[in-house]
Amino acid sequence: MNLRLLIKLTAALYVLLVSPALAISCGGSSLWTKMPAATKAQLRANAARQPFPSGRFFKIEKGGQVSYLLGTIHVPPIKQLALPSFVLDQVPNSRVVYLEKTNREFDAFSSMLRANPGYYRSSGLNGFAKHFTAAEQSVLRKNLSDVGWGRGALDTLQPWFIFDEISGIGCGQDSEGFKRSLDERVLRKASRHKRPTAGLETPELVDRYFRGLSKNQLIVMLKSLPTMNPRFPHGGLGKAVISLLAAEEVVLAMQFQEFIEAQHLDRRGVRMRKDFFDKKILHARNKAWMPALTRAFNNGGAFVAVGAAHLNGTYGLLPMLHKRGYKITRIPLK
Repeated sequence: MNLRLLIKLTAALYVLLVSPALAISCGGSSLWTKMPAATKAQLRANAARQPFPSGRFFKIEKGGQVSYLLGTIHVPPIKQLALPSFVLDQVPNSRVVYLEKTNREFDAFSSMLRANPGYYRSSGLNGFAKHFTAAEQSVLRKNLSDVGWGRGALDTLQPWFIFDEISGIGCGQDSEGFKRSLDERVLRKASRHKRPTAGLETPELVDRYFRGLSKNQLIVMLKSLPTMNPRFPHGGLGKAVISLLAAEEVVLAMQFQEFIEAQHLDRRGVRMRKDFFDKKILHARNKAWMPALTRAFNNGGAFVAVGAAHLNGTYGLLPMLHKRGYKITRIPLK
């Protein structure tokens, strides 16, 4: 067989078998490009008033000890989000590498799911179905498909798990996206250079927050997802958010997403969802991570990679570290 043909076939087989998520992308036009200039200017001004509004890579120093903090994106490889080599070059120089979850935590979680499939697979919407129109259920099915779930997922997955799966950026991700993301590049680099890795939490601990939602909360928040509103397709929103994150405009990306979602007619659901993510998914987890992170930064030589959304805001990691006396220096990615 011709060598060039063999290489092409091997590459194609790899994409089909190993990287199905690479085919998943944001649809539609970026909503950011459609915003009036005055609206963009106001959102930029609001973002600029927050501490550490921009940046995804920072040097953390205290007492002569130096570490690094990376705001990553939990989606499979997207060209816009590619990291420059000098970021990952810090991994071999580190004593220990921290991520939200490492493969160790994911493997333990997978074992738990095999032992208890009812944890996330049960009767799906079940009694919830009567609260959703046929059109809304169609949208839910489409979004589960977009994140890697096959036919029938809506009828077999727990409602809290459905909400967990489709409440992210909404494009460029799938059910295994985290393990094919920038985080995985960090893990591979650490493994190659025999750097120890540690997870800041288990997947089960995060899912506990979702499982704690009441039936009514799940109904309201599922209905309020921007995918339910044809004027604001999630693909266009996701494309905008990713482009802003690629430009290191982290706070602006978050504020823009909130601005778009606030246009949804179901304001109650939007507020409930924002309150849940702010207090549980971001703030509560950041606080829980601080003891481990401060020990790591005090010892120095740590490389920490967590979701970019965890960096900023009142309970963001950067403001919390700044209050504890750490010197924080932004290192631009471009």
